[in-house]
Amino acid sequence: MDSLTPPPSDLGFSNEMVNLDAWPTIEDVVFRPIEARYFKVFLAQWLMIAFVLILLVGAFWLINELSFHYLLEATIGVVVLYGLLFGCFWWSLKKKGFALREHDVVFRQGIIATDILIIPFNRIQHIAIHRGLLSRWFGLATFQVFTAGSHSGDLAIPGLDPTMAQQMKEVVLQYIQAEPVAENRFENES
Repeated sequence: MDSLTPPPSDLGFSNEMVNLDAWPTIEDVVFRPIEARYFKVFLAQWLMIAFVLILLVGAFWLINELSFHYLLEATIGVVVLYGLLFGCFWWSLKKKGFALREHDVVFRQGIIATDILIIPFNRIQHIAIHRGLLSRWFGLATFQVFTAGSHSGDLAIPGLDPTMAQQMKEVVLQYIQAEPVAENRFENES
């Protein structure tokens, strides 16, 4: 038998070209935005940090008996920095989105470069819903997906309504349980 001769078709081997134009594209996905209330969580976190920084700068100013001029310059610098930080976060919040499809969870984020993370249901090992102190206070939750070999979670979608996060968890678990387990065709060949 010539080494370039294809194997007989009765072995079930196939390696046909795939028509990529027929596949759905990521541009076709309709992303749902995360809750706008998530900005309040971010704002509260950074205001707490700002409060601590103000206390430290104030203590440093009093201990070293610096002039008011230095304190004013530091305050203006911090206010400008925080303004830029809040603006960037607000912009990134508008770019975040998620979608559930028949076979995967999709999450989009990023300001300048957009990252799209797709986790197929058949790779999901564990799903968790987290609600930190500030998230509970503002009525939000984080939907987190873990795959094999990951301890910190491969996907975290913050800023969701807790009811939405719970519904997503239930839907994904239903899809996972309904998906057939792939057979290993080489299992019986020994």
